[in-house]
Amino acid sequence: MQMHFKRELRNYWRDLYLNRVLASALIFKPVRARVMRASGYRVGRCSIAPGVFFGSSRFSIGDGTHISYGCFFDASDEISIGTNCDISMNVTIVTSSHELGSSDRRAGNPVRAPVRIGNGVWIGANATVLPGVSIGPGAVIAANSLVTRDCEPNTLYV
Repeated sequence: MQMHFKRELRNYWRDLYLNRVLASALIFKPVRARVMRASGYRVGRCSIAPGVFFGSSRFSIGDGTHISYGCFFDASDEISIGTNCDISMNVTIVTSSHELGSSDRRAGNPVRAPVRIGNGVWIGANATVLPGVSIGPGAVIAANSLVTRDCEPNTLYV
């Protein structure tokens, strides 16, 4: 019971600090990444707009990367974003799902898989990247795309 309480308290603190205070428009973009780095998050010299949600500390962001407004990273498993990437507004990166369950409850046992995004990748607005996907360096993911499989380097996906 005490272990569950500690985990809930840790999650509450992370949500308050990372997803409310640091995600606030009151924190300037250049300052946000510095404060996150100083707080122990694996964040390079990058730009993170207000309103970005991180579901855990299982993420890394490389130098020169820009993450725009309203992005959602569930981070149930590792999310690795390379250098000089551009993640447009409202992009969702998901690392968790469920096995298909029986007909009385279709969302079965939870499953997790990491997402890897190579250097120089551009992901357009409202795109969704699903668990276990690797996006090769220099790839472009068009707006509103649903990425379900690995993407080759220097290729456009629509």
